[in-house]
Amino acid sequence: ARPEYSGARHHHLFLKLLPEVVYNPESVEAIIRQLGETYGRRLWRLNVGEMEVCVNLRGLAPTVTPLRFTVRNPTGHNFRVSAYYQLRDRSTNTVRFAHCWGEPGRYDGLPVSAPYPLINELERKRYAARGADTTYVYDYVELFRAAVK
Repeated sequence: ARPEYSGARHHHLFLKLLPEVVYNPESVEAIIRQLGETYGRRLWRLNVGEMEVCVNLRGLAPTVTPLRFTVRNPTGHNFRVSAYYQLRDRSTNTVRFAHCWGEPGRYDGLPVSAPYPLINELERKRYAARGADTTYVYDYVELFRAAVK
């Protein structure tokens, strides 16, 4: 990494798959988890705070559904995966994200055209702890929860 960018944090990686993808609905979670396990450590070292994959999926039905998967790893120890489909609000004629799988994330209900949210105070404290080569104190609860599973 170049030294002038050493302080950069919370990068957002956006992948848009252009061709339609035919999938088995039961395998989506396993595919996303495998991507996280394969590339998670490298993305964490590169300070990527969130990865977003936008894809047009065709499952068992002949219709194509645009889905957006977000993968976050705020603590560095467990992934939070959310999936959204695009839902048109007929009253306002806007297209919004609607949560459809995984943990409800921060995009649920937001318009598709909304800007990405900035990092909040909790994320700032996590990055400060990470810069000191330690874990943020309130993330230990999440670590214990992951260890018990």
